[in-house]
Amino acid sequence: MQRTLRDDTIDSVVQFWRRHGYYDLSYDRLWFIIARHLELGTLLIERNRNKEIVGICRFNINGTTCHCLDVVIRPDYRNKHILKLMIIRGLRKFPMTTTLVYERGLRGNKRRSYNIMKFLRLEK
Repeated sequence: MQRTLRDDTIDSVVQFWRRHGYYDLSYDRLWFIIARHLELGTLLIERNRNKEIVGICRFNINGTTCHCLDVVIRPDYRNKHILKLMIIRGLRKFPMTTTLVYERGLRGNKRRSYNIMKFLRLEK
């Protein structure tokens, strides 16, 4: 079977996740999850000028709500507005979204809900 560019993209995202992600899944399970989200258009991949992956965001859209499932950002790119760039790209893809919901697993699994424009500081 001939490998496709899409397979290479999935493999590179899986490798990025396994290197920088915050919970462990089997390679096959992670490959399936990434492939499904790429198919649905609910996975954003942020790359630097050298085309290296520096961040990924996996989410679901439910009506006007974007539920952010995972955000993984390479440590040397944290605090460089990568999340903001990914949210803006997601908003372009799904302009009907008005609310961003996410859970911070590292800080007690608290579910947070934000108006996207306020979160991006585009509105007061």
